[in-house]
Amino acid sequence: MVKESVALAGRMREHIRRHHIALNRFTRYRGKIVISYLQKPPSGYRISIQRDIQPHDPTSSLLIGSSLLAPTFSGPGPSNLQFLLMAKVNNSIVAVTSIRDQDGLRMHNQAERHSSISRIEAYRYRNKTQTTDPSRGKVTDSGIAVPSINNQDGILIDYYTQYSGNGSTDDGWPAKDKWISFMDMFNNSRWHMERSCHQFNVDLNTNQEIVDMYEAIQFVAAATFVDHRFILAVIMQESGGCVRAPTSNYGVPNPGLMQDHNGTASCNKGRTTQKPCPGKTITQMIQEGTGGTKWGDGLAQCLNHAGTSDVSAFYRAARIYNSGSIDKSGDLGKGIATHCYATDIANRLTGVLAIDNSDMETVNTTERLKGLRHLMSQNKIDVYIVPSEDSHQSEYIAPSDARRAYICGFTGSAGTAVITHDKAALATDGRYFNQASKQLDSNWELLKQGLEEVPTWQEWTAEQSDCNKTVGVDPTVITAPDARKLSEKIEKKGGAGLVGVRTNLVDHIWGDSRPPRPKEKIRTLPLEFTGKSFEQKIEDLRKELEKKKSAGLIVSMLDEVAWLYNLRGNDIPYNPVFFSYAIITPATASLYVDSDKFNPDVESHLGDKVQVRPYNAILEDTKYLSLKPGIEQELQTNFAEKQSIQPKRKFMISTKASWALSLELGGEDEVEELRSLVGDAKAVKDKTELEGMRACHVRDGAALSEYFAWLEEELVGKGTQLDEAQAADKLESIRATKHNFAGLSFDTISSTGANAAVIHYKPEPGDCSVIDPKAIYLCDSGAQYLDGTTDTTRTLHFGTPTNMERKSYTLVLKGVIALDTAVFPKGTSGFALDTLARQFLWEEGLDYRHGTGHGVGSYLNVHEGPIGVGTRIQYSEVPLSAGNVLSDEPGYYEDGNFGIRIENIIMAKEVETEHHFGDKPYLGFEHVTMVPMCRKLIDVALLSGKERKWINEYHKEVMEKTKGSFEGDERTMKWLERETAEL
Repeated sequence: MVKESVALAGRMREHIRRHHIALNRFTRYRGKIVISYLQKPPSGYRISIQRDIQPHDPTSSLLIGSSLLAPTFSGPGPSNLQFLLMAKVNNSIVAVTSIRDQDGLRMHNQAERHSSISRIEAYRYRNKTQTTDPSRGKVTDSGIAVPSINNQDGILIDYYTQYSGNGSTDDGWPAKDKWISFMDMFNNSRWHMERSCHQFNVDLNTNQEIVDMYEAIQFVAAATFVDHRFILAVIMQESGGCVRAPTSNYGVPNPGLMQDHNGTASCNKGRTTQKPCPGKTITQMIQEGTGGTKWGDGLAQCLNHAGTSDVSAFYRAARIYNSGSIDKSGDLGKGIATHCYATDIANRLTGVLAIDNSDMETVNTTERLKGLRHLMSQNKIDVYIVPSEDSHQSEYIAPSDARRAYICGFTGSAGTAVITHDKAALATDGRYFNQASKQLDSNWELLKQGLEEVPTWQEWTAEQSDCNKTVGVDPTVITAPDARKLSEKIEKKGGAGLVGVRTNLVDHIWGDSRPPRPKEKIRTLPLEFTGKSFEQKIEDLRKELEKKKSAGLIVSMLDEVAWLYNLRGNDIPYNPVFFSYAIITPATASLYVDSDKFNPDVESHLGDKVQVRPYNAILEDTKYLSLKPGIEQELQTNFAEKQSIQPKRKFMISTKASWALSLELGGEDEVEELRSLVGDAKAVKDKTELEGMRACHVRDGAALSEYFAWLEEELVGKGTQLDEAQAADKLESIRATKHNFAGLSFDTISSTGANAAVIHYKPEPGDCSVIDPKAIYLCDSGAQYLDGTTDTTRTLHFGTPTNMERKSYTLVLKGVIALDTAVFPKGTSGFALDTLARQFLWEEGLDYRHGTGHGVGSYLNVHEGPIGVGTRIQYSEVPLSAGNVLSDEPGYYEDGNFGIRIENIIMAKEVETEHHFGDKPYLGFEHVTMVPMCRKLIDVALLSGKERKWINEYHKEVMEKTKGSFEGDERTMKWLERETAEL
């Protein structure tokens, strides 16, 4: 029965008492009680309290079981515990056709929609549609028609399965009772809806657009009798739910969310996008895809043409929708168009959140290579290199820069393609051997980097260049130092050398199908978050230029440009940066960026202090910078006329700058290559940035504690089956409610058991493991906030860990403490400190194969140079300074068994010492990560008294700083109190 703590309006309490309606399920969210699934079997009466949230708060959400549903109310005010009494068969709103005697997670087969659309509206909409628009289709076969809507039917998540045959259950295809519920499908798809527009380089979906999509699916399903789950599955398959998806054209225009047959509705017409996409347009896109257009069939007609009345009709209809017909063999995997289309739809309907055909299909690259080799001949190139990098050496790249993936079909993040006139090779590391083997066709040889007797891609390239062959590369996507090293290898093997090909040959082959460069708007970052104006940063930089007697500095790293000008963007996943360059001289400051990405705030922010030049003008303008006084040549641009070129002074570029920039400046003899001055300055955070780091880590730590408490309850308390990707999505949804949240800082590593031993593991929806509560669980995650960037790793165990797991965890924890408490003289590098974190593992003959720490940006890249703690030689070249922010993350991994990593963010600071040998200041660290360690995994017997004291004090600090976030959240508070109790 309803618990006493559930506060209900008086008339609702009376109604429940009068009708003896049992409470099947309730959940507490943000201190409020949200009730769902109230029913009184077997009569069929039910009450559904749909929400108790503020509808105009874009971060509000309704929890239904373990799913997260974004608010869908769009009316003028709060819904105030709306409820609707549904009657039996004679109810004028909807007839109940069948009742299933199932638990509270299953609903009667009747209309039930958690949205602002009333059932009366849906009923009227359906009747109006049927009578006023006869061109729109409707399912006529009673065996597959869905005349009433039920958002809660279905089962839990499935995993990707490759189906074959005619779509029948006899051929192994899933029966309809294996489908996931619409509510779960929509909730699970929301993460992808929020990001899917990235692939088209258009504005991301807004919360309201996703809400409108939800409502439109319900309207259209009611009108056409097409199962709303089927509609949603096709939307996600065709466009990923991006309301600004472009129109594809294979002889017939296919616009909009469902890429329908010559429809008229779209929010992306001829590269002109509409934001916001109106709700009416969203509805019309789904109408045209489901009910058809004047020129072609929609899902309703495809179902009618499927020729069967069982579940196979849906899979057959999906194949018809994709290709126009079914192969005469009846096998849905044969015929024209996308062979796996029906299989993908079946997987979506059974719970797979995202289908990525790239890791299942081999790409035929024959024509691409033929075209590339033709261009190589025209340019007199014998060997052509296609790296993974963009022009800025970004850790992540935009779709428009995925040239290596396009030419070879391999979509992993790391790799280099090398093409000759009769061979082609793809080099990648061990993370991607399996994926590359699947994706590469017979044109390619896979170079498995790191294996014995397998050449590096540089060695393979040099071998192909013998007999005076010429090797070419786009000079904008390789650094000048790397180009020189490669050129030396080529010449030693008898090659003619390395040449820079000014236009990227892959771009020519890619043609119009190449995604456009991102056009995300640039925004200013206020002084309250930066602590220093861009004018002051430029002035400080000019002082350094004068010290080094330099003519100026070209800034090419995207995070450095963003930091320098106090601007942020959204052109690169997870990194709030934008495509740009900067040139700073003693007299001028220039920003190379497409100005159509500006809003008035940015223009006002920059004012007349910065000259804005087109992004693509950088190489041309750089060439002018190489001119020396005395050369008689007219400088044709205002930009060049304003430069104050000092005789005998060189321009400086970063060692990570492109070879193209070096060449335009006259080559290595005419430029000075050094570690970036901007990068060094950016790595030393000011007081405002440091305070922002403290504040955002408290909020982020609270989110992680809430997540871990929830996860433990689901896995242990409820026995819920959750996979790694579902858990990661849940964590993001919690983070998204936090103040100043701006997105994730990298893909969440949510890993169970043996997967935790894979250092850079990434769970893919539909292709990951179910979390085992009896195994290690490692979660490495981070977020972007306006006031800072977070990166935290915690390893947990929800059952009984083994002795080796506890010992390994404790040794790693001792390493975390050792680095956290280190005191060292100014001038010490992270290279020198690395052994502190490894010493306890080394004593046991154990170690880990990654760095101990990396620099972290301030609302910028989560991996930030030039500092770090580890064995990389570059870490020995840069001493740590007060204000540096870096990670402290030792680990231990047993392949095929478990993995352990603990990661805190620490900030270098000056500390007081009793003595001051050499009159040097001494430094130490301040930790800012506020998440408890896992008590179950700590072997107290292995800790010293000092270490035990550190843990107790750390846990006390975590409790004090984060407990204010859990008012009314009894579950998290109990978890936090248990985990932070004194050892």
